[in-house]
Amino acid sequence: MLIEKTEGNLSYVYIDMSNKDAESTGMVIKAIADNCPKIEYLSTYLGPKDLIYVKPLLLHCSKLSRLRLKNLYENNIIGDELLDILTSSSPLSLNNIKLSGGWKYSINSIERFFESYRGRKLLEFGIKDNIHEDNFTIEHIKIIRKYINEGVIGHTNL
Repeated sequence: MLIEKTEGNLSYVYIDMSNKDAESTGMVIKAIADNCPKIEYLSTYLGPKDLIYVKPLLLHCSKLSRLRLKNLYENNIIGDELLDILTSSSPLSLNNIKLSGGWKYSINSIERFFESYRGRKLLEFGIKDNIHEDNFTIEHIKIIRKYINEGVIGHTNL
């Protein structure tokens, strides 16, 4: 694979697929986690079966500062699990996170996630394309506004 041949010198990866049902996303995330410790930016799709590769990515890529994850499916319930992984495993350098798609997030997981950034400002946080009103409510936005007002989040699209 091309990623393995970069000898760890890859710093920016943007994956955009016309076929959102791509089956190799997990393999790509694993290859980046295993071979790209200097990566600073990653944008890719993520399906439920690919979630197991996110924690190793965060633990092995300590220079990662910008992460954009796009949901492979219109609606699924791994939002809380994704936020829990980001809460427990994000490198200190990660200060720009954007999540796209129909993931569901509980109020508790959103709050835990932002609490984990207290003392190390999250410069930008975005959620977009969340097409299901019950997945992201006014209560979620109130929590985000609270953390903006407290200086934990610098900028958001919400």
